[in-house]
Formats: sequence, structure tokens, C-alpha cells
Amino acid sequence: MNNELFLKRFKLFRTLAVGEMKGDLQRWCGPYGNICTVSSCGETERLEPDSHPHLVLLFIDNDLKRAEECMERLKKLHFWQALLFGTDPKDPAVMEFAVKHRLFGVYALPDTSDELAKILVTVLPSLIERLQESSRTAQLHKIAEMGPAKLLYGSSGQIVYMSARARELFGIDKTKDAARELSELFSPLIESESKRQLKTVEYREHPLMVCKEVDSSSKETLFTILELDSSQNEAPSHVTRIEFIDRLKDKMAQHIDMSVPLSLLMIRMKNYTQIVEGFDWMTAHTVQKELNELLLKVFDNFESYGLWQPDMALVLFEDISGEELQKRISFFITQMNVKEFSEGVVPALDFTLIEIGNGDLNSMINLIEKEYAGSISVADTKEFGIYKVSSSDEKGEDTDVLRQFLTNIMAGQLPLKLLNIYKGLPISTPTKILKMEEDKVIVTAEKIQKFVMESEKEVVLQSAHLPSDVHADVHFIDGSRPLAILKNLKSMKTSVNNRKHTRVTVTSRLPVTLKFGKSHYTGYIHDISINSIAVLFNPDKFEENELKGRSAELSFKLPWENEEGFVNITVDGDVLFNRNEKEFHKVIVLLEPDDICESYIFDYIYKRQKELIKELKSRL
Repeated sequence: MNNELFLKRFKLFRTLAVGEMKGDLQRWCGPYGNICTVSSCGETERLEPDSHPHLVLLFIDNDLKRAEECMERLKKLHFWQALLFGTDPKDPAVMEFAVKHRLFGVYALPDTSDELAKILVTVLPSLIERLQESSRTAQLHKIAEMGPAKLLYGSSGQIVYMSARARELFGIDKTKDAARELSELFSPLIESESKRQLKTVEYREHPLMVCKEVDSSSKETLFTILELDSSQNEAPSHVTRIEFIDRLKDKMAQHIDMSVPLSLLMIRMKNYTQIVEGFDWMTAHTVQKELNELLLKVFDNFESYGLWQPDMALVLFEDISGEELQKRISFFITQMNVKEFSEGVVPALDFTLIEIGNGDLNSMINLIEKEYAGSISVADTKEFGIYKVSSSDEKGEDTDVLRQFLTNIMAGQLPLKLLNIYKGLPISTPTKILKMEEDKVIVTAEKIQKFVMESEKEVVLQSAHLPSDVHADVHFIDGSRPLAILKNLKSMKTSVNNRKHTRVTVTSRLPVTLKFGKSHYTGYIHDISINSIAVLFNPDKFEENELKGRSAELSFKLPWENEEGFVNITVDGDVLFNRNEKEFHKVIVLLEPDDICESYIFDYIYKRQKELIKELKSRL
């Protein structure tokens, strides 16, 4: 590095030269002008706060007792790095002193300014890195102060940070006073075991939306607080989950005249998780608010509207036919597809319209929960009429529209992930689109993803900027570079994220017996989760969906660390569907295990995941 460039960069930092030999220090520091202050050890306490140094040059004549006293004073200056200069830098006691105080280096006293400059060059990269880090921290702090109200609770439950907007919102000047003032407001959220939570609360008659996030490593809890429009909050249609159930119960009790339709609409944002991960809670909340505004315009005469889960809303209608509601859903999707949402997000919604009919409240709630979990069976829908549609159904068939979404992601360098399910184990890594060709897409791919993609010959693309998950075939994997070429890209009808429980393939042929009344059938387990199992039989064993909706008893063995080497499992279940797939006939059964069987299955899944991780590591 030439002298001119060195001086240009070094002048970014304040330097303090400390020692008792002022004449020599001034001679050494002369070329650095007013950025290098010369001081004796005793004079350091008189430095102004805004002149505290970034770099300390401590010159000693191997008087370590004096050096210890000096370091105690210097620590109060909060410097970034320190260099030690002495007559005998290789003295073990000097080296020990340097290690104890975490000094950057120990050097002999320089003879000239040029010798000092050569030494300073070595510490310059570290100072630049600290400067960049300090700038980023200051910028983030400024953004935090200017943005929404934020509170950070430490692992001990005390407030450790409170943004300026939070102090203004709650009328609290000092962070130490906040815990006492806000304990009643935030205690229920803090005590909740949920790591991520959205809740509407009221503070001094003002409605607030509180977003809770718990950091798994530090155990700190961050609360982001949004002030809601009070007029919107007063609208009787916006209710909590409990309030919605009460209104649903009342309406179902009053529903005597079957000629008057009573319907429930479930609206689920299936890419909600991607929006939170790709952006943050605030963006997800803003997009939900924009959707709600559109919803209120299209569905203007409903009985009740509430949030069942952070990603799913319920709307209750009376005296509106199912046919009319289906038309409104189509119109809503049309309006949504032309609307521009915050941050360019493309929300993907699933709509499930339920005509309640003669169903009772417990069956209704059970149906909602199972539909949300993706484990609904024919038996669950016997008392209800069901209509389903997705906002991405029309888009999924339009290749040009999908290419436009991908082109926008590439041009804006927007967040995008590749996802594979390797024998049940999700493998997901960030990617970038490098090039769009007529029928192919070139993307970056990390080593582990390339291995799994080559094995599976397919991959799923996920982004908050896509209307749905996108399935692609793997055309080519570059063995030497982090590149892959994908082809046959198609929008998926359902999201891979709908899989609520981890499912793993088994290690060997594990027999399983299905019992339907007096009939017994023996097949082999393909994969298993806490609440479902896939069983393989010979092709054409059954007619397609012949078993759908039927209850069964399953008996099988799982590996276990006991004398027999296995444990017997007997569990009830309902067949979700059965059909031919390639050279097998597959039957999917939803399980209802008791606590003991569930613990055995959970333990097997956990051990199998560890085996798969070990297997992947050994192959990379």
C-alpha cells in the first residue's frame, strides 16, 4: 500500500500515542497530523468524550507495573485496538501482558516514522472492519429509532432496549421504568411458550398490534408494536378466535330455517411463512392489512370476521347463497391479482367455502382444524358442503405469467430458495436466478442442494414474490461450479409447507398389516410421520380410492434399543386416499396414536433424521 493511500485511509481513525517520552512520540506521530494525539498516561483522563481514540499506541520501557496502571485508565476510553511498543517485546512477561489485555500486537520501539507506518498497515484492516461494523450498527439503530415501536426483553425478563417510538407511545422516558409500567400488558405474551405470536391488545383505550419474536439462541424476546386504526378496531366484525367461536355458536343455534344459507369462508395465506422469513413480521402484517381492506370491499355484508391463525382468517355469512359467494371469491381473486402489495409481495391464498347445513359446532371446529392441518377426510365433510379454490389456480396454467414473476425476481435480486425433501428431510438453501432461457432457468445452487437435486431429479422454488411454490425438473448439475439448470417449471396447486409434521422414509422393508373389520392386508411402510403413514402394496391391489374414508387398525414394528430390537405398534387410523403410483399401490392413512405409540414414532423419526444428516455429510 503506497503512503498516500495509507494516509488517506488511516486519517479515518483517531490515534492516541501514550508514553513518557514525548519528544520521540511527537517525532514518530508527526506525519499523521491532528489525528494522532500524544499524551502521558496520567493525561488520558482529561480527554474529551468525542476525542476518544480508535487506536492506542502504548509505549513502555518494560515497566509493566506502570503499564498495568495505564491500561486501567485506557480501558475507560473504549478504544478498538491497541499496539504495545517496548525495548524487549520478546520478554515473556511483556507477551503475557499483551495476551491478558487482548492487544493487537507487540513490537520493538520504532526508529523512524516509516517503521511505525509499516506496523500500522497491519492493524488498518481490523480498524476498517470495526468502522464498517460501527456504521452498520449506527444505521440499524437509526432505522430502529425511526421505525415502529420496539421493546427487547432479556432472557431474565427485564427490558434491555426501548426504541424512541416506544418511549413516546407509552409515555415512558427511561427504559428502567418500562418494566413496571408495561408488565400487565406484556406478561401474558412473555409467559406464552409460543416463539412467534401476533396479538391485538389495548393500551389506554388505544388498540395495538403486538408482534412477538423469541431468539432461540439468546432467549431474548423482541416486541414490535403497531398502532391500529381505532375506527377499524371498533368495527364489530373484527373479532378474536374465541369471540368468533361464540358468534359461530350463536348463529348455528339460531339456524333453524335451512332455506336460509349459513356459510363459513376460510382464507389462508399459504406463503405467509416465506413472507415472514424473506422480509419480516411487519411486511407480513402490512400485506394482511392490505388484503383485509380488499376483503371488506368485496365481501361487504358478512356476519363476523376473525383471525383463526396468523395466516388464516374466517368469515361467516348468512343468507347469501354458496353460488353467490363463489362468484365473489372469483372476483376477489381477480382484484387481488392486479393489486400491487407492499414490497412487491405476491400473496398466495387458499379459499375453502363451507356450507354449514345441519352440522354441529364441535364438528365444525374439528373440520376447521383438520382443514388447516391438511388432514381432512371424507368422514369429516359428511355434514357439510365444501368448495375449494386457490388464487394461483389460474396463474398456475399461464407459463408466461410464471416467467414474468421469475424475471422480476431475477431483475430485483429478490429472495428465492430451493427446496428438496430428501427421504423426508427438508433441504432448503438460498439461490439466485442467473439467466432465463426460453424453456430453462439457470440458478445458483449450494453443494448440499446440488447433491440432493441430482438424486431427486426435481426441486421446488419458494419465494414470497411467487404466487405459489414452483416445481421444476433438474436438467443439469454443474459438478465444478455452484450452478444448476432447471426445466419444466410449473406452479404447484398446494404448498410444500402444508406438511405440518416431519415425514421420513424408512431404512428397510418394514411390514405393516391393515385391518378393515375382518379383512387383513399386508404391505410395507414407505414413510411415516406422527400423524400419517404411507403403505405400499402390489400394483392394482385395490381400485383407486376404494378404501378412502374407511377406518383401519394398523400393526407394525419399529426398530428399538431393547432385547428384541424392535417395538410393536398398534394404532387406529382413517384412509386419506389410495392409488397406483409407478410400480406400487400406495395407501395413505391418517394415524390417531395414543401417547405411548406417539412417543415411539417420534423417537424413530428423530433417530432417522440424524441418520439422514449423517448420510448427507458422508456423501459431500
